[in-house]
Amino acid sequence: MIWSGLIVLASLFIHVAVFRFGTIPHDAFGLKDFYSKNIDVFSNGLYALWYVIGVAVLAFHVSHGFQSAFRSIGVNHDVYTPALEWISRAAGVIVGVGFASIPIYVFFFLRGA
Repeated sequence: MIWSGLIVLASLFIHVAVFRFGTIPHDAFGLKDFYSKNIDVFSNGLYALWYVIGVAVLAFHVSHGFQSAFRSIGVNHDVYTPALEWISRAAGVIVGVGFASIPIYVFFFLRGA
């Protein structure tokens, strides 16, 4: 967990540096255009790949952490543990697929648009 936590932390720092402190274009109304920023950033194959790998590690980390949190407070029972394991895996998959879908979609369907 320490290694996945460090990878997630590094990914978070890079993500914040790119999206928060990078230049963001403005639209016709003077508002920040995050849609164009996403298209620009995730059109770069290396960044998109790094982001998907970081999200996969995050999904594993969330899955294990959710399950481990309940065990830490004493919820470890033959009846409840299989359900918690299933829920934790589902949470990891939902987080992973949800966050990875954006760079995958942009890279394969929108980068040429």
